Amino acid sequence: MTTEDVKQLEEITINSEICSDPFYKTCLYNLIFIALRYFGIDTTRLVGNDYFVYTSHIGKPLHLQRINRFFIPEEDILQQLGVQITDKMTSSACLNAIAALTKGLLAVIPVDRFEWTSEYNGKFYHKRHYPHYFLITAYYATSGQFIFFDSDIMLGISKKRIAHEELERCYQSYLDNFSEREIMIFGPESTLELECRKDEILHRFCVNYIEKQFEIVKGLGALAQSATYLGHPEARHEILNLLDSFVVADSFFTLEQYIMAEQFQYSLLFGASDEFRIYNQKIFLKLSLIKNIIIKGLMTNKLSNRSMTLIAEHLKDIYVLALRSEEYVYADVTNVLQGG
Repeated sequence: MTTEDVKQLEEITINSEICSDPFYKTCLYNLIFIALRYFGIDTTRLVGNDYFVYTSHIGKPLHLQRINRFFIPEEDILQQLGVQITDKMTSSACLNAIAALTKGLLAVIPVDRFEWTSEYNGKFYHKRHYPHYFLITAYYATSGQFIFFDSDIMLGISKKRIAHEELERCYQSYLDNFSEREIMIFGPESTLELECRKDEILHRFCVNYIEKQFEIVKGLGALAQSATYLGHPEARHEILNLLDSFVVADSFFTLEQYIMAEQFQYSLLFGASDEFRIYNQKIFLKLSLIKNIIIKGLMTNKLSNRSMTLIAEHLKDIYVLALRSEEYVYADVTNVLQGG
């Protein structure tokens, strides 16, 4: 089958309520959530498989990250939820998407923004290779275009069009430059009961969280190390060297994303909590202040001693807040396990 064999595939209609949740972790996850919810599949099991730790590269404390890890392999959870993962080495993005749409299924296609000509993609098109994802919902043979949902942390969820030749170029460039993801096909069939009790997922999360306590506490040590390092003279020199590569700014931007994700996860699993929300909001505010200082340094290519002092002070505050936040989560986790 080729794209010329397909006359028209009616668009799969996705209502706005499915797209209404706040941004969770990455653009990919927001598309995964939309696809699962379209087929009535609860996402709590997927969210409950996440835990978050601070980390920094050995010898480079400024490469601070709040990263997402999984209690069990993510691919296992996705496959349990009925997601088919293709062999990327033998795949055509267009043919996989068309095959899925023909069966009433949805496809998430990984792409390289380097080849995407969209007006929203100016800072990446033929400038920078960057992995991204499209949720394909329709194909119109008369125009040779696919309809897809795009997720962006700043612009939210939006519907766009792309020619099949461009989609294939974006996908092939992804294969040439990345190896993170395969094409994912979503459908209504699941190897698990769709009505999974949230209290069971919460209990499993709490058991797994206790098992990962050493790693979580070690991550707080990485955060403390970064805060201490900023008091050293070589830290200022390192930041200036990294400004052109956006490494530091990207690092703190990612930290913000995962703080938001952690808030969403906590609310979904444990319910609303003003104390936890306040801790996370304060951390988010401190991260924003640091990011703004670094962006100003990026624009002027200099950082004053006062700026360095402010970054160090904010990061030390974040360490104290993160420690209290983890203590709060630990208390809730032990309360669940004790039958509270």
